[in-house]
Amino acid sequence: MDVNKIKILQSIGNKEIVVPLSVDWDFSNRENDLIKEQNNIVDNVINKPTNYELQRFSYKPDINGLTKLIYNFFFKSNLNALPTKSYLTKFTNEEVFFRSNPFKKSFFKLDLYDKLDPTSQKIYLSIVLTADRGKPLVKTCTSYYIVPQDITDINSTIEYTDCCGISVTQNIGTGINFCAANGNTGIFTNGSGVTIEFNFTENSTTSYTNFIVILDSLQCSCDSGVDYTTDLERLIIPEIELDFIGNQESYFIYWFENKDTVSIDKLYMSAKFFDAGEGGYTKFSRVDQNTFGKPFNLPNEYFYYELNFDYLNSEYYIVEPGLTNVIYEPTWIEYVNPPIS
Repeated sequence: MDVNKIKILQSIGNKEIVVPLSVDWDFSNRENDLIKEQNNIVDNVINKPTNYELQRFSYKPDINGLTKLIYNFFFKSNLNALPTKSYLTKFTNEEVFFRSNPFKKSFFKLDLYDKLDPTSQKIYLSIVLTADRGKPLVKTCTSYYIVPQDITDINSTIEYTDCCGISVTQNIGTGINFCAANGNTGIFTNGSGVTIEFNFTENSTTSYTNFIVILDSLQCSCDSGVDYTTDLERLIIPEIELDFIGNQESYFIYWFENKDTVSIDKLYMSAKFFDAGEGGYTKFSRVDQNTFGKPFNLPNEYFYYELNFDYLNSEYYIVEPGLTNVIYEPTWIEYVNPPIS
């Protein structure tokens, strides 16, 4: 047996005896240890429940604290046409103006995938933006000056929609002033019969192969009939503005609050447009396919933006794949499929 030997010596003063006794018993607090071990065994057998709680992510503010996110969609009437921020390549003026069913039931669909490779990617989220949520045309009618690049080509003509909503065809000669309703397409035709389609949505000076359209400062008005410009705000363009304060529908993304739940901090966004009139989808890319030598062989990455999650601040932001500059106005341009041979 163990014996503690204590030697007592006589001393002058206080006659206290202090005997040290150990209290570190072997079975002290054993119950808590058993409970911990039991919990570890249970966790290993049934696995710890995964945290599937969702967190609301808002868009990363810019340097001024603004939280706007604006999606711009451009359509093309054919492969060689200029991208146009207008629904009028898909619908008539009346369908857009009166919000007919083919237009009202059409929508943009933004799909978010875990990777760029279309053969192995998985879709995690989809964002739907209805066509009728587009931006009203604010600037109604603008004055332009058009001149042919070849000044000797005096037989060129331009077809456009004027401020009264009437289609007009004029001879250009060596150059003319004219007023065009915004959001519409113009058609230039030179003396040899070559036609080029362009648009007035952006209200800017633009140079083309055969002619130049110069933004002018003349006053425009409707001189006959009912003034088309008073109702032009009912015509909208495919520019959809979302914000933390204001149009919040489809603005927030609800994603896992715990990064380890799916181990994903970025997704890749593609865009499609469902035309309820024709019942088919049109896909979009980040660039105009005509800027490539082989327009039907567009590199796969150009069909996607990269969407990143900031778990610390509960924010998300969009960049071009592999880059870091935050984009506050993602641009999508319709991709024209190759002809069926």
